[in-house]
Amino acid sequence: MQAQKRKLVLHMAEGVAFLHGQRPPFVHRDLKSANVVLDQDLNAKLCDFGITEPMERTHISRRAAEAGSPRYMAPELFDGRSKLTEKLDIWALGCLVVEALTSRNPHEECTNVQQVATKLLVRMEPPFQDGWALGLNTEVTHLTRSCFTWDTSCRPSAAAILEVFSNIESLAA
Repeated sequence: MQAQKRKLVLHMAEGVAFLHGQRPPFVHRDLKSANVVLDQDLNAKLCDFGITEPMERTHISRRAAEAGSPRYMAPELFDGRSKLTEKLDIWALGCLVVEALTSRNPHEECTNVQQVATKLLVRMEPPFQDGWALGLNTEVTHLTRSCFTWDTSCRPSAAAILEVFSNIESLAA
């Protein structure tokens, strides 16, 4: 089971690293578990590129109605003054990693988008309550927590996430 979870995390990180590694980088903008499909060999593939956008400048354009799935959306998507970069996908990738490893949903205690926005922008709380990392390798925990920093420049790149997960033998503590 741990090997399958590790494989799932690696494949999701590979997909995001591929998108962000293009020139110009592409930002998926709607990473969530429903947009990760498995093939017959249980290889994970990213899908639904309907709102994917190339980042031709130092940031991507806002849309009249920001799309995405609130549970996976980075705080900057809720704050109209923030600059949008590929790092919004890193927040969502962190959510996917925790979900894959723990079977917990981001913001599972929230029942609507207003509660998610309040949690992120007012209380500045991450998408998972304390205790989600119990039993996980400390390197996995540290890397995943770094995906949830409010300062987007401090979030790791998809390539760095892929590299760390590629080198970790066991996800468990």
